[in-house]
Parts: sequence; structure tokens; C-alpha cells
Amino acid sequence: MRIELSILIYCILWCCAFFSVANESHIDLSVPVDLPTETQLRDDLLQQNDSVSLVNLAQQNKMEFVTPSLPCFSIKQVKIHHFEKFSSPSLQRQVAKWQAALIGHCHSQSLLEQDINILNAMLYDAGYVTSEVGNVDLYADDEVLDITLNVGKVQDIVSKTSTDKHYLISQAMPIKKGDILNIKDIEQGAENFKAIPKSNVKIQIEPSSKENESIISLSQVGKRTVAGSVSIDNKEQKIYGDLFGTTRLSFGNLVQLNDTLMVILSSQLDTLKSRGIKKQIFLWQVPYHYWRATLFGYDIGSNRRISETTKKLQKTRQQLLSFEIQRQFRPSTQRTVTLKGGIQYYTYRNEMSGYRLSVHERRSPYVNAGIEQNYRFMRGGYLNTKFNYKQSVFIPGAKLSPIDSLNGVPIFNINLEALIPFKINSQLFFYQPEIMFQLTRSDIDGLLDKANIGGLYSVYGFESGKGYSDANQFVSRHKVTWLTPFNNQMLFSAIDYGSVSEERKNVFYNKNKYLIGAATGLEGSFKQLSYQLIWSIPLSAPSSRKATGSQFNFNAQFNF
Repeated sequence: MRIELSILIYCILWCCAFFSVANESHIDLSVPVDLPTETQLRDDLLQQNDSVSLVNLAQQNKMEFVTPSLPCFSIKQVKIHHFEKFSSPSLQRQVAKWQAALIGHCHSQSLLEQDINILNAMLYDAGYVTSEVGNVDLYADDEVLDITLNVGKVQDIVSKTSTDKHYLISQAMPIKKGDILNIKDIEQGAENFKAIPKSNVKIQIEPSSKENESIISLSQVGKRTVAGSVSIDNKEQKIYGDLFGTTRLSFGNLVQLNDTLMVILSSQLDTLKSRGIKKQIFLWQVPYHYWRATLFGYDIGSNRRISETTKKLQKTRQQLLSFEIQRQFRPSTQRTVTLKGGIQYYTYRNEMSGYRLSVHERRSPYVNAGIEQNYRFMRGGYLNTKFNYKQSVFIPGAKLSPIDSLNGVPIFNINLEALIPFKINSQLFFYQPEIMFQLTRSDIDGLLDKANIGGLYSVYGFESGKGYSDANQFVSRHKVTWLTPFNNQMLFSAIDYGSVSEERKNVFYNKNKYLIGAATGLEGSFKQLSYQLIWSIPLSAPSSRKATGSQFNFNAQFNF
């Protein structure tokens, strides 16, 4: 039986974190700053190239059935030779059920052929795309079905470029010479290479002169790369300025470890000393097979007038440094699961007219853990589910909240998002639903932990920093995008709902802290220039809230 394979490997970059700061109710603090998550950093900074290809797979042998000329034959035992070489637990469970279903029944040759096709499909779905059923013998007198598997192996992993560094190949590829070829291992290696910005690494599976063996060849490994962009926008809070500039830089293989370093530098563009904000954000990640280490941090300083009638200023500084280890699993070619855990260290400082408020000073360490699952649909699109936990801990030198009951409270964040393509009259559309939760058992530190609603990252129609914040959060976002006939131009509309509350039982609807907003916009690109235009309007809010008008936001970005 011959199987022709043509598989395109996609890179799905995993890592996700949600960081926010919120207002205290008893004093005028700095307005929360919207921060990009690690996933948004990757989306913004990495230019993905579908450069990985699998071609010319070794032809599989034709399967031969040796059966007696009987209309029906019974099976009491199924022997599968070489099956012990496959280490996948899920495959072993599936095949055990398949064997049990065959025993004790009468089979014709056509039914047996269907059963063998099912066994081949199991091998394929488990990633063993060059392995298959070989000979099938039926010993009718003994009622034994004897199956021999042809095990597809890796004869060698070679580099086509003389300058390629072989240790980088062994670092990224969780497969080596002599292993059973599993496409999931090659997908993981491709993902590790393609996380590097502007990566042009090519991977090919080629036939070998030896039966049931293949050669994996790579090229363009280890090259140092640079990508970046400069942009101008008005997405920040108005109290900090009207226009803001951002420079994004990403470096691949900077220290020759298949590593990626991403940096964001952002600041207001006006020269008023009475207001402003500066951000420095970085992310550095190093992969090894199915593992990945990530170092993430930011330093944000801001100042603004305490009131319109005084020249006194409020200055704040927020910092974060986090280290995280991730482990990826690929249960199938469509599904990936990521486990992660790490530590975070926040600092926060607030000054009023040159006087530092010690009650608002923080040096807070956290532990965090999470699990993420991504499922790719066969016809395009995906479904992501994320679960994250974090909790502050005390170590020598730490300075947590002076209110002890706010410290050490477990905080859970749940996120579900999907991309669903569909067509109307041959026009392509995308539906993007997203649901976000933050849940706690009691009140938490308002400076570091409370969740916000209102703004581009939660509920359209309301200015960032002028929404609501509290311990528990529920946000439901729905966006429909039309891929217009004009190249790389998209129209979209969205509607959002968000609610925050001190108690979990009111998280879905808190009549005193909820927002509903909608937006429509245009986004696209012309060569190296990309843009986004968003007009959003508030739809509903508590009656006690002062009415606000619509919001217009834009972003223009030049990529290089």
C-alpha cells in the first residue's frame, strides 16, 4: 500500500503571560498601563516564513495479504511484530483496543483489509508517517493473525550548508540518527528554528538507499538575523500624551543558541514635562528539543499632573523580571500541549510631588504555573485554551502589601480563543471569539494584581485606564473580519462585554462595574508599511458612570 505524503509544518509560538496594575481606592494612584503579553510580543516582532518543507518521502512497500480461500475466518490472537519499537503511549492504547475488537469475530478478506487500513491510519496519526503495515499472514488453523510492521527510521541528519553549526541542529531537533521517524519531532524542530525572526531554515525529508529509511537534510542553520519596525500611534492613555512612538527590534541567534531576543522601546512624542511615559520591554528565549526557557521583563516610568490646578507631579515606576520554563507535548499532529512554570519579581514605586509613598512601594516575588493547549482545525483555524496560576510569596528582602490578607492569595487566569474561517458568497471571513477570566477567593493587591476592563485589550469603546478594576474579571470578545478582494486589506467589526467584581459570584455581571462596547476598523499592509484604524463606541455602562464619547485609535508601522 502506497501513501504519498505532503505535510506543511506550521510554527505556533507558545508562551503567554498577563500582567496588569490597578488603582487603589483610597488614594490617587497612577493609571494602569496596558502591557503586551508575551504572545503579542511574538506576533508583533517575529516575521514568520513558511520555509520548512517535507518532500520526496521514501516510498512505502506494497502490503501483501496471505489468506486462505475461506469466506470467513475467526481470529483468536493478533501478533504485531516490531510494535514494541513505537514508544507512544496513546498509540499503544489505541492498538490494544484495535486488537481486542478483532478477537472473537469472523472476518472476510475485505473486512481484514479495512482493519489493516485502520492500523495504518493509527500509525500515521501518531506521527510515524514513514512506518506502515508490511506483510499480513493469517494462520487459519491456529486462528492467528500475524502482522509485520515496516518501521521507518532516520538514516542520517545532514546539513546542506557548509557553514551550518551542527550543535545547533542537535539542540533544536529532538530526533537523531537511528531513531524511528516521527513527524511530530520534525515539526518541533521546525518550530524551534522558525521562532527565530526572519529565519530561512529549510528542512527536507528525502528517500534513502536503504529500505524504510529516510534522510533529514537542513540548510541555513545558525545565521544571525535582525528584524524590526518603527511605529506611531495614539493608543496610550491621554493623560500621558497624544502621540507615541515605538521601536521594535528582534535578533536571531545573537549568542548562537537558536535564541531570540526581542526588544520594545516606547515613549510619548510631545515634549511636555508634565506628562509622559517610557517603556522598555524585552523577551529572550532559548529552545532545546521540547523545552524552552524564557526571560521576560519590563521597566515603565510615567509622570502626570496630580490635578489641572496644580503643577505638582505624580511619578511612578513599575518593573518586572520573570523566568519561565516550558515543556511542549504533541499528542497528535493537530494538537499541542504546553506546561510551564516559573518565578516573577515585581517592583512598584509611587511619588507625589517628590515624596515617596512607602505604603505603595512593592518588591513582590511570585510563583506561577500554567497549561496551554492548541488545536489546529483541518480546514484552517485553531482553538486555544490557557490556564494560569500565580501567587505571591515572601522571601528575605521582599516588600509585599502592608495588608497581610492581600498577600499569598492564589490568582487563576483562564483564556479561551479561537479563529474560525468561513465563506459567504465566495468571500472569506474570520470569526474570532475570546473569553477571559480572572478568579480569586478573596481580595488581592490593587497595585499589582487586580484585573481591568476598558480599552483596546479588553472592552472597546472606553479609554484605557478609565474603566473598572477589581479582583475577579470576566470578558467576552467577538470579532468578525472580512478579507477584502484588495490585497492584504481587512475590514472588521467587534463587540465586547466585560465585568469585574470583588466577589466571584458576581463576576459575570456586576451592575456597578460592567462595560459593553463595539468597534469597527480597517487594517492591512502595503509592502513594508502596515496600518490599523479603529473607531469604537460605548454601548452600555452603569448609570452612575459619566457618559463618554467614541474613541478613534490608529497605528502606522514601518517594518524592516
